[in-house]
This record gives sequence, structure tokens and C-alpha cells, in this order.
Amino acid sequence: MLQAAIVGLILLGIYKFIDRNRVPEDFDPEVDWWMAFAFAFGPMILIMILSGALAILHLPTEMAIVGYLFYLIVPFCVLKYMLDFKAKRAAIYAVWVPIVAVSLEVVLLLILGAT
Repeated sequence: MLQAAIVGLILLGIYKFIDRNRVPEDFDPEVDWWMAFAFAFGPMILIMILSGALAILHLPTEMAIVGYLFYLIVPFCVLKYMLDFKAKRAAIYAVWVPIVAVSLEVVLLLILGAT
């Protein structure tokens, strides 16, 4: 959960940077910290469920790598269908989630693996 909080904070900074030059008439609904946190936490839970299901069904756990698509699909669907963002804008916001989440996961694994 701490990882999702860190990802949410980084995403919030990126989203604020993206929106720095937009005029108020062009704004879609604002993405706040809780929404950015949900963009990371939701896919993390889905990946854990997928990994557990693969283990229970005795399938190769390497198939869980496909679950990382949830980092792209979940935020895009939330932005597009729940917050009524335009598809292009939702894609611009959603593409940052897997980049930040996977990068932070790699950094944390390197730090924890070194200890």
C-alpha cells in the first residue's frame, strides 16, 4: 500500500505538470491524490488476485506479467467512462501509470534485494 501511495504522489505531480498551461474552460474533472492512488492500488490488487488464481490453478506464474496491462486499462477506463475525459486525454493520463508503477517497483526491488 505504501508503494501505491508513492506512485499516487508521483502521478499527481505529473498530472499537475501536464495541466500547468490549460485554461479553466478546457479542464476535465480534476484528478486528485485519491484518484491517483486508486490508479495504482486497483491494478496492484488485481495483479495479486491474478497471481493467486494462477498458483491455485497450477499454471505458470510467469503469466501474471500480463496483469501489468491492468496498470494501463484500469486508469484509462476510469478516466474515460467514469470521469468523461476525452479518449486522447485519458490515454495521456493513463500511459504514465504503468511507467511510474513499474519503475518504482523495480527501484524498490533493487533496494530491498540489496539488503
